[in-house]
Amino acid sequence: MKRLFITKRFIKWAILFSLIIFTNQSKAQANVYVSPATTVLSGQSTVTVDFMIENVTNIHAYSVNLIFNDSVLQYQAATQGPFLSMGGGTTFLTRPSLIIDSIEVNEAILGLYSTSGSGKLFSITFNVLSAGSTTIDVVEVDLRDIDNNNIPVTWSSGEVIVPMSVNLKLFLQGPFNLSNMSTTLNSSGYLPLNHPYSGTPWNYTGTESVSPGFFSTHPNIVDWILIELRTGINSSSIVERKAGFVLSNGIITGTDGVSPLYFNQFAGNYFIVIYHRNHIPIISSSSAFWDYVSSQYDFTDSQSKAYGVNSMVNLGGGYYGFPAGDSDGSGTVNAADRSNTWNQRNLSGYYGTDVDLSGSVNAADRSTVWNNRNISTQVPN
Repeated sequence: MKRLFITKRFIKWAILFSLIIFTNQSKAQANVYVSPATTVLSGQSTVTVDFMIENVTNIHAYSVNLIFNDSVLQYQAATQGPFLSMGGGTTFLTRPSLIIDSIEVNEAILGLYSTSGSGKLFSITFNVLSAGSTTIDVVEVDLRDIDNNNIPVTWSSGEVIVPMSVNLKLFLQGPFNLSNMSTTLNSSGYLPLNHPYSGTPWNYTGTESVSPGFFSTHPNIVDWILIELRTGINSSSIVERKAGFVLSNGIITGTDGVSPLYFNQFAGNYFIVIYHRNHIPIISSSSAFWDYVSSQYDFTDSQSKAYGVNSMVNLGGGYYGFPAGDSDGSGTVNAADRSNTWNQRNLSGYYGTDVDLSGSVNAADRSTVWNNRNISTQVPN
């Protein structure tokens, strides 16, 4: 009798446990989301985002509506995902609008079939039109089971960021030689892995850095450089700064040593300020239009490319460059720079007093400082 009671109690709890599991499953809610949640481009002309579903039970058909910023992206195509086809053959239909920036995607399983679980519903490919950011905004999702009943669902949106590229070319007087710049600091192993502009006077808070061994695989890098964007000529209009590299041919790149320097701004007109740790800062003479893909602004071919009067030095051969000798970054080449250079004479390594970027502080550096004495930056405050 006692054994029978225990058996009945076990069956009672087993049934109760099953009911709890069943109840929790019946309350489970499907979710549709964009993957990846955030996409940051770097030179691509198209971008594809996936629309995923998770935790769905007995789905037979779906309809998803989304909107986006059509000044940044342009709809190209929608591609069916594999999830619904696990339940059998499907029909797949998209309805992009030519009037507003919206797309409707529909799919249904052929016949009396359904599927459950998680997977990719579909993908959408966009053409990139302009720098900026856009939400891939999922505004409505309708899921149906085999009896055309609504399946509860939540959803979340995604974002695509199309950064603005700054395409620049410049020469530094110190390492310049005929038509390019020396890379001695690089080949000597003196370039730091972290950018050198965190201290005074730049006080840049960015975290740009590279991994050990990076410079040996990028032998054309001359040095780190700091680029500033302004919407106007004065410092009150600064919108963003980024550290990158200047190559031996004068091209400015991001920290991959290849791509342009990208900024998180919408396409538009900006002045460009360039800082180097021991050369006089320069600002462009006019604002230039910058977009996701931008035309080059070449400081090297004309004195008029820099704001002010004779802001650059004539390097010969039709080239112009940034004046060397500002060893302390004060914005002026003066007696303090000459004194610094003298006090650090015969040192080798990565020093501000090494104004020709040769890897050694010597008489050539002192001579450059003396020849450029009293040159000051004309970048407005």
